[in-house]
Amino acid sequence: MITLLLVAIESSVDRLLYNCVFPLLHRWSGNTTWGVCVGDVCLSSLSMNNSASSKPVNKTPDRLVALISSSELSSVQTVLSTEFTLCHVAGAGYKLLGVCEDKAETYVLTKNSNYKWDCCGPHAILRALGGGIVKYQDLYNYTKTGQHDYSSLSQITYQEPDNNEVTGALKWSNQGGVVAYRHSGMLSRIGQVVSKMD
Repeated sequence: MITLLLVAIESSVDRLLYNCVFPLLHRWSGNTTWGVCVGDVCLSSLSMNNSASSKPVNKTPDRLVALISSSELSSVQTVLSTEFTLCHVAGAGYKLLGVCEDKAETYVLTKNSNYKWDCCGPHAILRALGGGIVKYQDLYNYTKTGQHDYSSLSQITYQEPDNNEVTGALKWSNQGGVVAYRHSGMLSRIGQVVSKMD
């Protein structure tokens, strides 16, 4: 299967995250971010631009950040907070770009409340960086099998609805939630945390 995803996105993630995680960032920033992945050839504007100025000021290896919705279930927040600093950010696109731009390790959503059009652009960038977006429910079910090789989990898809029994825009929601991650090692770490959920 050939995967081809390309996107240009105007981003203002720094301003949205600085109050929560990075208090030393006090500015809006705009840039164009893109990603493309065709077979084994994956490129992104973010993989080509590794300047120190693009890295978050307060980010350290032991401070992992998960972006979530303020309406996420409290039980999910409790479990995630054992391994991650939780940051409530509005908008699926902003959360996904936060992961793309390495402002956070993951975006976790357990509900069916985001749509395929929210994810397609950032998904291209994440795939080009070695990460991706999987369904939360698939990850949860997989962790319950006791397996730890998450590379076999399918990425979310865009060509067909997840549920043909619903109508209108809901037909194109990501049924089962989403988990976005920047690299495969982080998906394993997220899987370990998700395995603790009831």
